Amino acid sequence: MDIWEQIRDGKLALPSVAVTVVESESKAGSGGADDYIDVQWEGQRCRFVVEAQKLATPRAIQQATVKVKAVASPPDIYPMIVVPYLPPARLEELQAAGVSGLDLCGNGVIVVPGRMLIFRTGQPNRFPQSAKLRNVYRGKNSLVARAFLIRPRFAQVKEIVALLAELQGGVAFSTVTKVLQRLEDDLIISRAETNRPEERFGSSKRTPSWKS
Repeated sequence: MDIWEQIRDGKLALPSVAVTVVESESKAGSGGADDYIDVQWEGQRCRFVVEAQKLATPRAIQQATVKVKAVASPPDIYPMIVVPYLPPARLEELQAAGVSGLDLCGNGVIVVPGRMLIFRTGQPNRFPQSAKLRNVYRGKNSLVARAFLIRPRFAQVKEIVALLAELQGGVAFSTVTKVLQRLEDDLIISRAETNRPEERFGSSKRTPSWKS
């Protein structure tokens, strides 16, 4: 999905709110810090710098939030992210962070201190992400997450595989790797920098910061 193409095709909309895409003359169509959105509501008009992401995982939203806050310049230009879908929990997190967010389904939150606070939700996800591992929290896949209840940190993926084998809940190495990626996207675990080819994983509650 080309999310900026969707944005420019007028896919962003909130009830009672006028949303207008504004492109810079120097980098029109670039899709980045030079792309803006104007929001008009009840006589108020505010400009937002936009960070658009084609993924809507908690991790992707968190990274987009950090990036756009770094380039925003309130009270002239406020931060906003745009992703395919924002469930209520993500909207509440954005509101708490002081970042506006819109999706392509008709949900969104507009946050301008002292001027605007708009919260719209209830529209279904029209862009469900296809994945081979649809649920890593049930069945055999859930054993990977449970391993972190026994040990909060692992130096190598094979250590998790070995632990599960000891517990008579053997899970294939390839499956463990896929589950770890999903848990990381959901901000359940974090991965620290290492000079070794193997990746170091740890419970996000014990190691809350992401290191790349």
